[in-house]
Amino acid sequence: MNKNQHLSFVFFAVTYFIILCFFIQIPVLSNKIMILLGIAACCLFSFLQKRILIGVRELLLFASMLSYTLIIHTNALGIAYIVLLPTIFAFMGKYLICNSSDNKEQKRAVYLMACTIVIGYSIHGILNSILFLQNGFSGNARAWLDMWDGTSPAATQQVLYFLPVLSLFFSALLFIRKQFPASLFILLSSIFFLYISVITMSRTSLVIWGIMLILECFLWCILNYKRIDWGRFAKKVSPIWFILPIILIIAVWFFIHQHTSLLQYDWLKRNGGILNNIRFQAQISAVKQLFVYPMGGYQMDLAGLKYAHNVWLDLANAAGLIPFTLFAAYTILSFIDIVRLLVSDLVSSDTKYILSSLYFAFILYYLVEPALDASVLYLLPWCFINGTLHGYRLALKKSAAEE
Repeated sequence: MNKNQHLSFVFFAVTYFIILCFFIQIPVLSNKIMILLGIAACCLFSFLQKRILIGVRELLLFASMLSYTLIIHTNALGIAYIVLLPTIFAFMGKYLICNSSDNKEQKRAVYLMACTIVIGYSIHGILNSILFLQNGFSGNARAWLDMWDGTSPAATQQVLYFLPVLSLFFSALLFIRKQFPASLFILLSSIFFLYISVITMSRTSLVIWGIMLILECFLWCILNYKRIDWGRFAKKVSPIWFILPIILIIAVWFFIHQHTSLLQYDWLKRNGGILNNIRFQAQISAVKQLFVYPMGGYQMDLAGLKYAHNVWLDLANAAGLIPFTLFAAYTILSFIDIVRLLVSDLVSSDTKYILSSLYFAFILYYLVEPALDASVLYLLPWCFINGTLHGYRLALKKSAAEE
């Protein structure tokens, strides 16, 4: 390793460490400092790689956030946070992988991206959960203390920290022999977060965990259907899938009956239950009013709710069709990126499970919660993932061209 390669290695390692600390949300690393460090990192990336990677995706993300902040009349500091942070994380995700020269380096970059999000959010989620176990809910609201700033975010915001590790539950089961320490951490953390979700009556994390388990099983079947002896597989695996649900049902039953406030299961029926939830009525109503209020202004009738509980529709309700269309286009391009990587023969199976798990877990959360209205910070891991997806595709194209 020559001097330039050594300096690049140190710079990349420091960058990943800073991103990890930011996802833990250590108070010392404020939004202002992260913006400055992020801009400096992107400039250094451009210098080291001798190219500026400004593409359609970054422009769409930047334009959607800028139009959103200008229309809702956010102050200068709010504009800086909402516009710059998502764009910076998208750029960093792209730069950290796009110059990888071979499959091994590309795979390592994906693993490091996943580690920063999973470990960072899990540490924050565990610390907040410990505070809940010690102090319970804050007042009458279903909210509890945050470890770092002393505020009390709602349970629907707190569970976002659970999602990265919960989304990898299937992957941990699948690769427990090959990656035992990492799989054990994921499984134990998932069990802990599922327990916290039950005792805090948080349906969102439980539902997303269940959906992701089904989606990843479906992906496994697609990736392996040609080379699996299904008869032999059924004999070996069917007992596991028969026993696992029984264990989970017993565990949930035990957890619920340890807490008298959950005995009536009223939390599962709240606001119309899961399938007939009032937020879905609000979202249908918002779709019908997209062209009624083209400039937003929070004028939509959302079935009595303040938010549509959907990032895209809440964007339209707040600022109208311009940011909504731009952000929808950005989302579509990111979806194309993940699909093309999933069907690529150049991407390993374990990498596909990691990328799809994290990507779709956040998408599912954004479909049912007003993440951007709560805090722009909740969008950053997804923007980081999207940057990695596009950067990965660029790296694959570069490798193919060199061959």
